[in-house]
Amino acid sequence: MHITDVYRIGQICHLQPEEFTAFAVAESRTSKQPLPVRIAVAYQHAIHDLEIELQKTAKVLKKLQTSHPYPGKLLYLQNQQFHLKVARDHLVEMFHSLTPPGVQKGVEVIELQHQLAGKLSEPKRCLICHQIVEIFKSANTYPEMLDLRQIIDSVPGGSSGLHRLVYEDLDIASSHQVLRAINDNVTKAYSHSPEQIQFHYMVYSDIDDTIKGSLNDRKTHIPGFYPSVLEFYQELGRASPSPTDQVRLTFLSARPQAGRKIWNQRMHRKLPSEMSFFALYGSTAAFKEGISFYVLVKWILAIVSKLPNSSLKKKMIEICNSYESSAFISFAIDKRKNIDRDLLLRPEARPIMVGDCGEGDLIFLLTKNSGLPLPFEDERIPPEFRGEKNWTGSLEAPGNPSNKPLFLGFAHAFSSPTKYEMKPDPQYRAEYASQLNTQIFDNYVDNALVCLQKGILTKAAADRVVEASRKWIVEQKIQRSGKGIESLPPDLKYRQKLIRSIDAYDAYVKIYFNIKNERIYY
Repeated sequence: MHITDVYRIGQICHLQPEEFTAFAVAESRTSKQPLPVRIAVAYQHAIHDLEIELQKTAKVLKKLQTSHPYPGKLLYLQNQQFHLKVARDHLVEMFHSLTPPGVQKGVEVIELQHQLAGKLSEPKRCLICHQIVEIFKSANTYPEMLDLRQIIDSVPGGSSGLHRLVYEDLDIASSHQVLRAINDNVTKAYSHSPEQIQFHYMVYSDIDDTIKGSLNDRKTHIPGFYPSVLEFYQELGRASPSPTDQVRLTFLSARPQAGRKIWNQRMHRKLPSEMSFFALYGSTAAFKEGISFYVLVKWILAIVSKLPNSSLKKKMIEICNSYESSAFISFAIDKRKNIDRDLLLRPEARPIMVGDCGEGDLIFLLTKNSGLPLPFEDERIPPEFRGEKNWTGSLEAPGNPSNKPLFLGFAHAFSSPTKYEMKPDPQYRAEYASQLNTQIFDNYVDNALVCLQKGILTKAAADRVVEASRKWIVEQKIQRSGKGIESLPPDLKYRQKLIRSIDAYDAYVKIYFNIKNERIYY
């Protein structure tokens, strides 16, 4: 039965909210959107259908009244019109009483965003942008603004709907107004009642050589994801400071945005079904520059290395190395731009970035966590959020301007020797951690220990991450080696470092939690 058939027979006049909700859920069971959105959309569509039926009935009545129709037919149409009006008014009342204001506003914005995706005249596009701005400005309370943003962003597994709306669909002036409305709302709410702010962790993660050895770290010979990576992200989700908001996982990749549908589909297939994610990709120009380095410059260097030593050989190597640096910087700028933009949409977020020591991730982490102003121009970021001087505020307070450091940063050190890695000297690891809040890690047991020490993960959560790696070692039948780690090949080096990281975790737990060490020894 189509949803409007219910109204035509007058049943809607006596329909209870829970009955309509059940009907709406059944009608939208194939939708990927969460239940509150599906119900709100069902209400809106039903009201829209009724408005159309009323317009049709009014036209027919008007025509019949001028042509002296049979009285019975006229009475039938007038009766139908009455029932449709009653049904519409009843449905509108239920919609406003059951659906929170922020959800209603979010559904309105989604409908307007769909219109922006089509071919529109410039005046029409400007009008829709203005309507969206006014909806954001009309969100007077913090819960309203929170619901509004969450509804727009309610379907994970691809590009963020809110990010796409503000930075792709709206014009620059409108995007600035929306960003100001969001940040002003959260700042005012925090000043009046800090406990209502729903702080939560946002995890930004690189893909290649961060969650799997798929590019420069392939010699570790680990099929699929690194041990404990999925458990680490899942535990961060359970550790979110807000009880009503889970971790938000966003993959931040140097891969080009033009292929985002393909990358998203691949990630969907590889991740567990219960693990939702968003993704932000880089520019095509930066990707081309990086690929040309990996392919062309690598080939040139292979030829040049066979030449006899000369000033020409030295010059050619210098040119290749400078091109390498510019490729890294391009990747770093892309990721910095994406993360700065995304964080302005979520002032409550406490961002954690997990990357590697290649592809510009370490450059990005060190510059971002230095608290310096934005080192390049981004017209999409309003001037007041770019930061004119070094950051001196608290990481705990809401707001994420461009010069605010991340809550925590991680950079994966490769086990495979490669010239595409910024190799951090061991003596700088402690300096990066203490001064720039950036941890260089060999495996995800290291990360679990850091998060335990900082109070981000509980001991039980960190234990689950470590146990996943312990189980992997047992399944792989890896034995402890007495040789020096650095002399081992990359695959064995990774595995022996993992064993030592587990030893370090066990030792820490034994000392600080006074627990008898009854662990597996390899």
